[in-house]
Amino acid sequence: QQYRELGPISFEERLILIDFILLALLWLFRADIQIGAFKIPGWSGLFTNPEFINDGVVAMAMSILL
Repeated sequence: QQYRELGPISFEERLILIDFILLALLWLFRADIQIGAFKIPGWSGLFTNPEFINDGVVAMAMSILL
């Protein structure tokens, strides 16, 4: 019953939710993921120096979006 009293999700709450989901996905898929013979390429390989892209860079970029 307390959940119903909160009302619908506001625009700002939706933005935070989207930002958090995007942050988690960027953290998960930053580096290459090797599962047996199957490989999921990470997005940090798109940069010329992927060793400079770490979890802190992702966190700072997402906090700037807020």
